[in-house]
Amino acid sequence: MLGTGALPKGMLAAIAAGLTAIGVFFGMGGPLWPDVLESFDVSKTQFGLLSGLSLALSFPVLLFGGRLTDAWGKATVLVGSLAILGVASFGLAFGPAGLLPFAVIMAVRGLGISLVDLSANTMTIDAEKITGTHLMGPLHGTFSAGSILGAGAVAIALTVGLGFDAVYALLGGMLLVLTAALFRVRSLDKGRRPNHEFPIQRFRDAFASPTIRVCGLLTALAFAGEIIVADWTSIYLREGRGYSAVFGAACIVAFGIAMLAGRLANGPLIRLLGIRRSIIVQGLVSLVGGTLIVIEGVQAFALIGCFFAGLGLAGIGPTALSVAGISLPGDPASAAGVTLAGGYVGLAGAPVVSGLIADGVSPRATLAVVVVLGIAVVVASFGIQVNQSYGSSN
Repeated sequence: MLGTGALPKGMLAAIAAGLTAIGVFFGMGGPLWPDVLESFDVSKTQFGLLSGLSLALSFPVLLFGGRLTDAWGKATVLVGSLAILGVASFGLAFGPAGLLPFAVIMAVRGLGISLVDLSANTMTIDAEKITGTHLMGPLHGTFSAGSILGAGAVAIALTVGLGFDAVYALLGGMLLVLTAALFRVRSLDKGRRPNHEFPIQRFRDAFASPTIRVCGLLTALAFAGEIIVADWTSIYLREGRGYSAVFGAACIVAFGIAMLAGRLANGPLIRLLGIRRSIIVQGLVSLVGGTLIVIEGVQAFALIGCFFAGLGLAGIGPTALSVAGISLPGDPASAAGVTLAGGYVGLAGAPVVSGLIADGVSPRATLAVVVVLGIAVVVASFGIQVNQSYGSSN
């Protein structure tokens, strides 16, 4: 059983702020990528490759995550990473056209996202140990809320005639304001004791756990599904089916709403069904969502499909991160690092594969990958063997 206690003041607010920020980033990205790619004169294949490579840069961050958070402090890393995201936003708004500038901007974006993810999830594992409560799902719900906010803001901006550059400029300013507002939460790092153990060995020790490897695989599948739906749905609906940009943004909003609802309901679902059964259900719901998105002829199916896909994918990653933290309670940064490394394999690989499929076959075929991921989630769920206080593993 996990212990109970009071959380340090500002801890949950800082985690929620960080996850909300990257949610806004992803929520805005989906509807705006067609305009961004046109402005920077970048093809879909180049976009997929650079998106994947930019997130692959996170692997050294995750490999050395334990040392990084020990040396600087989790809250300090979180605050700094928000400033990095602000720089990436200004780059997307004002960067010069061309493949090289776009590659640099995407690299900065990937670094900021991975640092927020590492620090926020490590802090959440600590919070779960203190309270004995499943917090990963609800806190990841703030990411989903951010994606709703981001996509909704884009829909409004497009309706009133604002361009993508104005949207990203506003986001950059808001992120820098948020960085300043959270500067004081660095006080949460007082009293830390840096661990000077060789960081690669810590990563290897965590990876040696079969449970954590399965958690990494599940996170990879979930993150891959999330980024495919978020980044490619609008492209498919606009170019493949001739729907408006506003409808594409509405689909991303529906996806975000479902992600939020699924993450808020994740704890009760685990208590009701147990870890494995809840993941099986979520995999099947993802499969249904992906199928509905690619069915042609009925426009509403795409909207409903995005909702089901979000509902299914929502709880898989948070559950895997919670289980990883329980499996390695003495080193939450390494547990989160290994699990997120799996997730970032999905985030890095999915855009590359998606871009190739979109150019080589069609954007519709790219969205069909979500169906395959749903099946893979169901199969991988049978590798979960952890019993813990949030619910049974049966």
